[in-house]
Amino acid sequence: MVVALAGCANASVPDRNVVQDDLKNTPERSDVPLAYQNIERVQVLCLVQTERGVARETDRTRLCDLVADGARRGTDLPVSVIATGDPAVVAPGRITILVHGSLVGSDRIALTMRPYRPAIAGSDVLFGSMLRVADFSDDAELESAISASLDEILP
Repeated sequence: MVVALAGCANASVPDRNVVQDDLKNTPERSDVPLAYQNIERVQVLCLVQTERGVARETDRTRLCDLVADGARRGTDLPVSVIATGDPAVVAPGRITILVHGSLVGSDRIALTMRPYRPAIAGSDVLFGSMLRVADFSDDAELESAISASLDEILP
């Protein structure tokens, strides 16, 4: 079944990013942006960098897993982590959350994210979440930054 992401994001209400299978692409549901209509799967793709280049795979995996966990809290759709070069990024019925993290020093991360959905005319999302800085070793602080970013980019 094809469903649409629906609801208004609000950082103070974690359950607001919900999927409702009765919200199809219909004229009365025109408040759901085109990029989020008829989504079958949510994917997370991360890039984590340091001042010296690409960060360790463990850092990328940790960030991606936390973003995927946060995205799962707001949807009944399947959410998966994909890797750079995965052809699923352009598969129909998918929306990919692109996450860019920059590790600063040994324990700070600056991160931003935006949704990406190719091949749907008029569905481009040009900008993403506000840049946030969190302590990379503090799960609660990092999860809070991730949740706020997801609230900004998911309807």
